[in-house]
Amino acid sequence: FTKLLDLYDAFVFDCDGVIYEGHKQISNSIETLKTLQQMGKKIFFLTNACMYPRTRAVAKFAKFGIKVGEKQVFTAAYLSAAYINNKHPEIKKVYVIGQEGVNHELNLFDIEAIGGQEHNDQTLGIEEDEETIPDYDESIGAVLLGLDFKVSQYKLAYATNLIKNGAKFFATHGDITYVLKEEFYPAGGMFKALLECSTGEEGLILGKPNPYGIEMILKENGCDADRTVMVGDRLEVDIKMGQDSGLDTMLVFTGATSKEMFEENLQKEGGIKPTFFAQ
Repeated sequence: FTKLLDLYDAFVFDCDGVIYEGHKQISNSIETLKTLQQMGKKIFFLTNACMYPRTRAVAKFAKFGIKVGEKQVFTAAYLSAAYINNKHPEIKKVYVIGQEGVNHELNLFDIEAIGGQEHNDQTLGIEEDEETIPDYDESIGAVLLGLDFKVSQYKLAYATNLIKNGAKFFATHGDITYVLKEEFYPAGGMFKALLECSTGEEGLILGKPNPYGIEMILKENGCDADRTVMVGDRLEVDIKMGQDSGLDTMLVFTGATSKEMFEENLQKEGGIKPTFFAQ
């Protein structure tokens, strides 16, 4: 373990399934983070969670007894807002299907968030003579899809028509499921697939496995890719992202990927192979 630590100056961790599951910390995870901090290592957290602001993650770590700064946390909501701001500065309004975290991060970049929770109670008319969806704001430059527990036909129809009329189509993440108490629940990737079917357009994922998040971490913190390792529990998301970004990777079996799934992956042609794996 000590030899492994000597190889890297910076560690990038996924959160759910690696550091914690819901509100419960995963065995030895916090102790490992404290050890890394004591050794002077740089630690960052890269998560496809997008429901809440980064301050919520900071408070969660504090409850676990570890001090983490907001600038160490890179959520899919934050990465999405940063990407739109940096790559598409012409976009000043975004239609959101998601929770408060997406709106919050967009607003930090002075990007107006339309929809989201504001449209939770909106419904489509069912009679032919009823007005179904209001006139669209033509200044909305993009649709940003996150995880929305109150997604509806109204929201999907609104987003569909915006995209068909030229708005860019972004998604905070492409995860099909998330794990809670050893049970699987639908995630934002499922709704992304619905919009892709209705629009004929492919949504660009701005969270993991898009390498943009790693690029931001390395650039903003002066980290060397050769001395940075990505730690995660999903082969097709965390490990792929690390590899595409030129990092070494470590797969852990505390979350979405079991040992059996990993072994099956190794038998496939083109299977994803992490640099290390650990229980």
